Amino acid sequence: MDTMSTFRAAIWVAVSTQEQAAEDKVSLEAQEEKCRQIIESRGWQESAGPYVVPGQSRTRWVNLRDAEQAIPELRSMLDDSQAGRFNLLVLYDFNRLRDLLDPVSRTLAAYGCQVYAVSQPVEPLNSERFDPYASDASSMMQGLSQIISRAQISDLRRKYRFAMPRRVTELGLPATHIPYGYRKPSGRETDRKAVPVQVPEQVLVLHRIKDLYMEGHSTHGVIQILNREGIPSPKGVKWNDYTIRYILSNPFYRGQVVFGRSRAKTDPRTGKRKRIRRIPRSQWTIGDGRHEPIWTPDEFEAIQREMEKRRRRNAGRRRKIHRFSRLLRCSTCGATLHRQKNGPRSEPGRAIYRCRNKDNHESAKIIESQAIHQVTKHLQELLSDVDLPIIQKDGSHNGRLETAERVLEQVGAKQARYQRAYGDGVMSYEDFTARLLEVEAEADEARRIVDEISNQERRLRELKQQRAKMQQILDAIPDYLELAPCDEVNRVLREFIEAIIINSKGSIVRLNMH
Repeated sequence: MDTMSTFRAAIWVAVSTQEQAAEDKVSLEAQEEKCRQIIESRGWQESAGPYVVPGQSRTRWVNLRDAEQAIPELRSMLDDSQAGRFNLLVLYDFNRLRDLLDPVSRTLAAYGCQVYAVSQPVEPLNSERFDPYASDASSMMQGLSQIISRAQISDLRRKYRFAMPRRVTELGLPATHIPYGYRKPSGRETDRKAVPVQVPEQVLVLHRIKDLYMEGHSTHGVIQILNREGIPSPKGVKWNDYTIRYILSNPFYRGQVVFGRSRAKTDPRTGKRKRIRRIPRSQWTIGDGRHEPIWTPDEFEAIQREMEKRRRRNAGRRRKIHRFSRLLRCSTCGATLHRQKNGPRSEPGRAIYRCRNKDNHESAKIIESQAIHQVTKHLQELLSDVDLPIIQKDGSHNGRLETAERVLEQVGAKQARYQRAYGDGVMSYEDFTARLLEVEAEADEARRIVDEISNQERRLRELKQQRAKMQQILDAIPDYLELAPCDEVNRVLREFIEAIIINSKGSIVRLNMH
């Protein structure tokens, strides 16, 4: 048995959502307190951390490398373990790592570090002679925990998919979040069955949006008026086109509750989530809400007819696409710069972009050729600043790889030899099983080395390809922006640029990145 003082511990606490971070059941504070109580009661020394992960999923990552890039606390914890700053990771339960439990545990074990769960305790082994193959108790407990965790997650998702439609159709309550203009009654903020009530000051804003739109203002015009009047948006930032359209088309304001209006889809390879917003109305689940509506059914239908009429009208127009369409914005008011001709058509690049609100302030403007030149300069600076890590090829890789592959080739022969010896009575059962375990341990270590070297080689190839591709992009930017089709240039720029901010002197102030 190890003496308690030899363990240098670090605490890991995590929850999946910001809402859970505020709950008392397994809140971040409660987890940290329980872990620290165990460390102090056992006489362990807290030498690193704590590593706190508030509101980050640990179930969507295919590999540990992608998870490290998305969760800085995970990367810091593994780096500190590798540096020897602690040899025991203490967490409230194994669910704090979710699907990352197995790869994290194996990585920590390679660094001589064990994992200890307060609510699922397995006595840690002697830290000075720790060997991950010395005992199966901890790995069995972790494996069982992962099975239970996955079953719980599946059960929660199953309940969500089947219970939310019933909540809408049978209870008449919103499936998830309560729309802007409503809140839960005072004193019932945590009651899941509370019927939302109206927020008077927000209801006035909703009526103003509806009235402005029905008076003929475009969504952009409505946004300008709301921002000019200093009316905060639902999320506290500036209003945008999607928010206005979502409000105007939301059946909740006419007394209906809906489930399935949008859907989030996770890419199993990258773990990235993408929200699909254009779900056909026929696939929605709609019920009569118990809340007091803001608009009558006739008002709501009139809004939908107006929106559809504008959609048809806009679709029927042949919209001319210009370079930087809807990308150039005024640094003073945020309005989109529109394109007007300045000089003969035979002079390419002489078109000028000017702020729409030129009568209200000093007009932001820029000539197209200047915009191309300045955007090129900014993009080249941004891309040149991208810090790609430099990985040098390890000269010892070949020798380690050959040794590991040789071990794997010999596994089958060794196992067959031991089986023959045991069958001939030359070897006892205890020796036979011990030899088999040794062979399997050697094979596991060899496989780990092969995987490690293969991953490093693959990463090296990827980085070389990225650097070559980046250099090609840097060299091609000027000609591409000037000569490529306008729609293609705009589409590529919108992938990572939200807006190009222009001042009245014809200079780019900054690029707003997504």
